[in-house]
Amino acid sequence: FKDYNFSYPDSTNESLNSFSIKISKGETLGIVGTTGSGKTTIIRQLLRQYELGSGELKINGKSILDYNAESVRKYIAYVPQEHIVFSKTVYENIKVGNINASNEEVMTAIEHADFTKDIHTLTNGLETVTGESGVMLSGGQKQRLSLARAFVRKGDVLILDDSLSAVDGKTEENIVNNITKYYPDMIKIIIAHRL
Repeated sequence: FKDYNFSYPDSTNESLNSFSIKISKGETLGIVGTTGSGKTTIIRQLLRQYELGSGELKINGKSILDYNAESVRKYIAYVPQEHIVFSKTVYENIKVGNINASNEEVMTAIEHADFTKDIHTLTNGLETVTGESGVMLSGGQKQRLSLARAFVRKGDVLILDDSLSAVDGKTEENIVNNITKYYPDMIKIIIAHRL
């Protein structure tokens, strides 16, 4: 992003004003701020969820407009604030991230999301049907399922949009350590309300 400005449709206020940042392979960007400060807006522009604002937004030195939106998204493993859980088994929900993932890759993703310790507590383990919107899972379990889905995707960019808010401090530390250890080459963008 360079001198980037963006306003949501029908809004008189700019959500991003002269925003500039550059992030390279293997780097981690932490974005911290209050609700409404524009943290998620940055991600929504990168994912092309809204019409682009003004200024420059480039990937690998080329305008983001030179890329098809879907071609950009396929390289991004995104864990949004609102976790999407389908009424399928836990295992099937994780494989949504990569339908071609092997059983070993799914199990590794579960381990990296620090979700392994919960599997035995679920009624049918990985074959537990989550229910509509994941009603059979706690908030922290939904977050870790979503993280496992992102890890199995194996994108070049990992985006966590306030994705650790429902886990305890030790679990959060384990996940962050796993991201650092196992995904050193990914660009990591971590959004949070607190440091």
